Amino acid sequence: MDSGNLVLFHDEKIVWESFHHPTDTTIPYLKIGVDKKTNMNWFLTSWKSREDPGTGEFMLKMDLTELPEVILQKGQKRLWRTGPWIGGRWIGIPMMKRMNFFLDTIYVNNQYEVSVTNTIKDGSLILERMVVNESGVLQRMTWHESDNQWFVFRSFPTDRCDNYGKCGSYGYCDPQFTEEEFECTCLPGFEPLVPRDWFLRDGSDGCLRKKGQAACDTNRDGFFKLVKAKLPATGVARVDRSIVGVDACGEACRKNCTCTAYASGGEGEGSACVTWHGELVDIRVFTNGGWDLYVRVNELELAKYSNRPRSSRAKRKRVTYIAISISTILVISLFVLCWSFIVKRRKERKIKECETCFAPTNCSSISDERIVTFDESKINTNLHLFDFNTIVKATSNFSISNTLGEGGFGKVYKGQLRNGKIIAVKRLATNSKQGGEEFKNEVFLIAKLQHINLVKLLGCCVQQHEKMLIYEYMPNKGLDSFIFDKDMGALLKWEKRFGIILGITRGLMYLHQDSRLRVVHRDLKASNILLDNRMNPKISDFGMARIFERNQMEANTKRIVGTYGYMSPEYAMRGLFSIKSDVFSFGVILLELITGRKNNSYHEDNTINLIGYVSNNLIIEKLNLY
Repeated sequence: MDSGNLVLFHDEKIVWESFHHPTDTTIPYLKIGVDKKTNMNWFLTSWKSREDPGTGEFMLKMDLTELPEVILQKGQKRLWRTGPWIGGRWIGIPMMKRMNFFLDTIYVNNQYEVSVTNTIKDGSLILERMVVNESGVLQRMTWHESDNQWFVFRSFPTDRCDNYGKCGSYGYCDPQFTEEEFECTCLPGFEPLVPRDWFLRDGSDGCLRKKGQAACDTNRDGFFKLVKAKLPATGVARVDRSIVGVDACGEACRKNCTCTAYASGGEGEGSACVTWHGELVDIRVFTNGGWDLYVRVNELELAKYSNRPRSSRAKRKRVTYIAISISTILVISLFVLCWSFIVKRRKERKIKECETCFAPTNCSSISDERIVTFDESKINTNLHLFDFNTIVKATSNFSISNTLGEGGFGKVYKGQLRNGKIIAVKRLATNSKQGGEEFKNEVFLIAKLQHINLVKLLGCCVQQHEKMLIYEYMPNKGLDSFIFDKDMGALLKWEKRFGIILGITRGLMYLHQDSRLRVVHRDLKASNILLDNRMNPKISDFGMARIFERNQMEANTKRIVGTYGYMSPEYAMRGLFSIKSDVFSFGVILLELITGRKNNSYHEDNTINLIGYVSNNLIIEKLNLY
């Protein structure tokens, strides 16, 4: 598989190959699997590099076990897996349901073949493509005709817990733990195989069963329930579709001393009782999706968990610390104290040089993952300073594939920090004189504003001529990408549109009335309303904003900024602006939300914008009443 073609091999010879050009209207289906009769494989491979289309070292293929799953690997080393196909979806991809509005996924497992096929639904205008890139990341992309390029809408591995074997055997990974917490936890009845490594936040060696836990008692053994789990690797799994129900499946597992865990569920032909007879590897939990996994433990261990909720992270840490020998703790503690003292002294000197977001000195020596607090007297809030090298790594050196958008200030990139956090990086263009003022304005202004309907500013990065703002990432981009697109607009039901309108209203009420500062945005438009993963609206881009005194009604400027079509007449013609200017802009967005039409795209009925179009139609409706 090159970056655009799917190839069928037999004895290292190409048997079939599909080609696809982004402007083609005929789309070949995408198929991964194995022909059991001929041993032919459908699989994807990466390029050697972005410039070299030769076969790379990364591969996406079907792994044939009793419960097959798709595996992403480098050579023979596994990097990520989908989990088994249960209940009409891959258990390790909970977001599959959200992609069903334009994708059909067909799974086949019979005497002839095991395969999964992705096709575009009939009538959908979306072009979709799946590749394994040269870095070993599986990407699903859609073609954007307006931009004439592919955009990544989903990639795997998704987060730090998606990496295969992150917590080793009998350990599980929970991505909801904070950055200070270790995401790996041993299953009940197990303890770290190498406690010292777990203390150093490396769980790849996994866990081993505690002493006295190995004996099997088919009458007294019980099961610990791990909810919303990605089921373990299926190499040691067995499937029995004749056993129906969780209780019956658990009883079958209890009677077999080789059974270490089980899961049961699904509907119709997809229902199954799955049991594991060996090491449990590559387990994680999800916030949504997954299946309940039942892990075998003895009676005493089960009693520790039966009368209490899921343990807090602090308690699990204490259990891990107790398992570490006193001598190891003393050695490590002494090393950490000495090293911390040295690092602290170095940081204090560097922070003094970089105490504000506009320090002229080079601040690149500050650790890429440590966040530094700015001088409160200058900014009046806690703002974080990111190292330039961190941002370069997070955005893959500001690659084109990570570009989210572009404006007069520069470009916005998607990035991922080393701890897994997704960010949006607004990079000020080096040749933008106007952008410098907007940059300072946005830092000082947004740092003081905190509201659920305002985009959160995480910090900034300054190094010589580079100036960047780091925001929380909004996965659904701007409101304009939904309401002006027929396919995406169909997803916005009236209840959701009404919720977006209320969210924008709450954000404006906060800016105009409820915050400590009265703020006039001056550039409110659909593209500056960003949507989070739950489609909640958040107002962004405060580069043009102005602060008003509490008793100030309006202001005047000779420098007209903003977007024509959204500006109020008095501001566009005379430079007068107030909170009414934002209300006017909000009214234009409201009309766009209701009609699904762009404000400045009218050339019919002698109207020049959406307001004129709506006004003319209202007059016509009134005349029809007579």
